Amino acid sequence: MILRKAEKNDYKQIKRLYLSAFPEDERAPFFFVRRRARQGRAEMLVAEENGAFIGFSYTVSYRELTYLFYFAVDGAQRGTGCGSEILRLLKERCAGSRIFLAREPLDDGAANNGQRVRRRNFYLRNGFSDLPYEIREAGVIYDLMSTEEPVDPQDYDALIRRWAGRFVSRRIEMRMTEKTGPDPLSGDN
Repeated sequence: MILRKAEKNDYKQIKRLYLSAFPEDERAPFFFVRRRARQGRAEMLVAEENGAFIGFSYTVSYRELTYLFYFAVDGAQRGTGCGSEILRLLKERCAGSRIFLAREPLDDGAANNGQRVRRRNFYLRNGFSDLPYEIREAGVIYDLMSTEEPVDPQDYDALIRRWAGRFVSRRIEMRMTEKTGPDPLSGDN
């Protein structure tokens, strides 16, 4: 398997997977995501094996911090180890950088809580750890995970402002805060 920069002819497959893998309220407009990658404010990578599309990742970096903003594996490839291999390749590519991601919080009342638990366990198996922070992006709250040391909220803020630009940053709330209330992972409810 290889991980390479997305090219113009890749965007149709990436967009199809992007639209099917992420709920509408968790997606930035695809034209904006693509534009930021073309401008060098983000990196859109395609995972392929023997020329076949496997999935994609979309990262935003600032100094020694890399935000795995979007990551998806084609439905036919899920459960085959491809996702773990893509993360391994991404970690090699981002060596020397702290990689973090935002994921849906665990919630026994959520219709997709089983999927949320499986997703968290997948990231734990692949070297990520839970962080005591949450991110609010455009009204959606996420839990944070990282491959290494904690992520500083000021670094997240600088990374997001660089990616989104001044206009978007002023209109869409994107911030990191410490978690409040009981942590469902600790059992102290």
